Amino acid sequence: MMGDAISKIADDIYRRVFHASSIPMAISTVAEGRYVDINESGARVCGMNREEMIGRTSVEIGIYADPSVREAIRRQVCAGGSINSVELGMSGQDGSSIPSIMYFDLLDDLKQLWLTSGIDISRQKSVENELRASEERFRQYVEHANDIIYSLTSEGIFTYVSPNWTEYLGHAVEEVVG
Repeated sequence: MMGDAISKIADDIYRRVFHASSIPMAISTVAEGRYVDINESGARVCGMNREEMIGRTSVEIGIYADPSVREAIRRQVCAGGSINSVELGMSGQDGSSIPSIMYFDLLDDLKQLWLTSGIDISRQKSVENELRASEERFRQYVEHANDIIYSLTSEGIFTYVSPNWTEYLGHAVEEVVG
């Protein structure tokens, strides 16, 4: 009797946490990826609503750009029980790729259900690309500057000298750096 009450409270807490979370989460069958439940955050990332997703498979909806990726994940989770922090490109409803860090955990000993959660890292990827482009522009500027550009440690040791060092001073860059 007491166990039933505790179980009901635990179920209620689970539902509140699952559905209130801003982290996209879904519960689906392991065998075919059929959605049993998905929170609003998960549905929003996919560009759908919960009702459109529940009862359908991730392959039917087109979540995986390559369905063989889902199968590889399924095998790995069944062998080890979970996958933590794997980067995947999930597909949005409009066909766009959504770079994500994904987590997969088995929910039962029979390996019938798993919890999938993920974090959209689109913004992070965009910032990384902008940084790479900025670094490339700066590198081009430094390597083609008319002046010698260098950096030193506080002890006066060269950590970088521009390629034109050799042209102006006659010493190979490797001789002075370090």
